[in-house]
This record gives sequence, structure tokens and C-alpha cells, in this order.
Amino acid sequence: MGSVMRLGFKTWREDLSRYKIRVLNEHDVISKARESKVLPVCNCSATKGKELESAVPRDFYVSAHNRRFYSWCEGLGLKYGVLSDLYGLHLWNEKEKFYDIHPSTLTRQQYRKLASKIYFKMELVGCNEFLYYGIPPVMCRPYFYMMIVTGLSICYTTKLPKE
Repeated sequence: MGSVMRLGFKTWREDLSRYKIRVLNEHDVISKARESKVLPVCNCSATKGKELESAVPRDFYVSAHNRRFYSWCEGLGLKYGVLSDLYGLHLWNEKEKFYDIHPSTLTRQQYRKLASKIYFKMELVGCNEFLYYGIPPVMCRPYFYMMIVTGLSICYTTKLPKE
């Protein structure tokens, strides 16, 4: 995805700013997450609950990063989504079938189709802004691109603060 997102500023924060991705300070994350039009999201993981034919995100993407995100959202009573290389956006309450696709295998056209799916689901849940939790920033580029193509606002954090 390096050819799609032109990077090269001195810091990752400057790179994200170029794409109008707002990096939140830790103390702003909870208040942003509670805004009615904001959907907290994280990316999918290679670690999946493979023994399940279909599952909600909590049982589907089971990396430590994902589990930390689910616990944080559920602790605050928030709805959430997972950016998926197949489904676009896998919502907190949706059961989806298992898959194994790596973002490096996706073409630009496939990213655009995923962005369309994401936009539709964001509209379905009444949201027009992402609060994306991802670490490290350089590994998040495919998911930043998915969100950028939707045209919706993006806020980013690397930390999920306690209240």
C-alpha cells in the first residue's frame, strides 16, 4: 500500500495529517468515542477463531490487540466495528463466516469495493466518523486507505485510556 498512501514526512503524525487523519491525544479518546456519529473501529487480525463457522467480531478476531479493543468498547457500552479484508466492516453484532485474506493481496479495485461496503454499513448504523485504534501506525496503512476511500472523517489513537 506504500504506492497508494504517499508517505515520507519526518513523523507518522505528519503522514497521517496529510490525509486529514486526526491523531487524538489520549485525554480526547473517550469523549470522541461517545459522540453519537462516531464508530470505534480496529483492524482484523491474522489470529482468528478458526474452529467457528461464523462468529461476531469478539469471537472471530482474537488477537490480544483486538481483545483489548472489545473489552474497552464493551466496558464503555459502545458499539464498534472491525475493518475486514473481506467484509469491509464487521459490526459488533454481526455473525460472519471465517476467511483468511491478507491485505497485501488486495488490489486497488478490491479496496474500493471494501470502502463501498464500509460506507454502507457506517450509514446503516448512523455514523459518519471513525475512531480507529491501531498499532503500530505503519502496519495500519491498508486500513487507513480503506477508510480514506470512504470519504468519511477519521480519528486515530494508539491508546485506549481508562475513564
